[in-house]
Amino acid sequence: MRDYWDAQADNARMVTATTPRIILASFNAVGDFLKDAEEAGIVLDVGPGCGTMVKRLENVCTVEVVDISSKVLAKIDLPEDRKHLNKDLPKERYSLAFSHLVFQHIPEPMDFLFMVYNALKPNGIFYMQFNANMNMKKKEKILKAERGEMVYTTCEVSDMFMNCGFVDIETKYDENRLWGYIKARKQNDR
Repeated sequence: MRDYWDAQADNARMVTATTPRIILASFNAVGDFLKDAEEAGIVLDVGPGCGTMVKRLENVCTVEVVDISSKVLAKIDLPEDRKHLNKDLPKERYSLAFSHLVFQHIPEPMDFLFMVYNALKPNGIFYMQFNANMNMKKKEKILKAERGEMVYTTCEVSDMFMNCGFVDIETKYDENRLWGYIKARKQNDR
């Protein structure tokens, strides 16, 4: 997995720059998040890609990033102490975390969610946008899965969040039902 994302690091800027639809969807997802980010102090961007969201948030709050790939992290324009590999992520440091278009690439989604859950302070909030193409036919979903990209419904993802201990889970889709959005809170007493 790490080798795959190390190889993708060189393409991240080109892919993001040539996919305005993905960028637009990510910015729309961050709309509600910006209100919470101003109050959160330090915000965690989980799977920052080429740093699009870091740039969007830099005037709103302090951003730290976490990724599986050190090559991806090297491309992000932040001080080194604000970049973390998955295995080095501090526990209960963040009031707010955000991930956009990463979840569908994760082979072990529960490990991913537990990592974020453990990084959040009690009552911390996690916003996530993911590929939930509800118009996709079963055959297309199978082809995506063979390429390592999963497509989940918001109900499936909501269940995963609940199994990790998240509460107050809110879900929605965009108007075309291509993207799923989830907002959840870490329990105070777990």
